[in-house]
Amino acid sequence: LTRDDVEKIKPDPEHLLTALRLLGSEPQRSLMVGDHTTDIIAGKSADMKTAWLKRPNTSLSLDDISPDFVLFEIPKLLEIVRNPFSPRKRVSGENDEGGNNEYPN
Repeated sequence: LTRDDVEKIKPDPEHLLTALRLLGSEPQRSLMVGDHTTDIIAGKSADMKTAWLKRPNTSLSLDDISPDFVLFEIPKLLEIVRNPFSPRKRVSGENDEGGNNEYPN
């Protein structure tokens, strides 16, 4: 499924909802992982859990997009998939500065 297969593109959730329908899944059982604000906005608009992949030198703040999870590296995605309904959580990675891994609600 590509952006050419839908009428509206991100941040509209149409392509996510279309993909879920084709896969026979539901938004509440799905996770949108992205590295851009439009990815997180689309996921939230589709009623999905969201994970933001924070790239080095990204100037966005969590307040700008409010993802459910923050990743600093893709291999840490498995931690989220194992427990997708925990509170908003920062998943540590090599670019992480350490400290408390949970964000306040």
